[in-house]
Amino acid sequence: AYSVQTGKLSNWYWPFDSGYGYPGSGLNTTASDLALFFLAIQEGRLLKRESWRRMWDSVVLNDGKPALYGLG
Repeated sequence: AYSVQTGKLSNWYWPFDSGYGYPGSGLNTTASDLALFFLAIQEGRLLKRESWRRMWDSVVLNDGKPALYGLG
């Protein structure tokens, strides 16, 4: 992966440290593995339909109002 730093294109380095607040420090994979991952999701081989649905449902806050994000 690459990024633009100081106006210059350079190799992108992100240490695998959960201290940065990103799960797994981001998604690092190949295009073909990512395609297989999405196919498994789409075909229902990775998650049960109920789990998939719950990921997209809005969570309910303590005051009873829905938040603008889901579990996933």
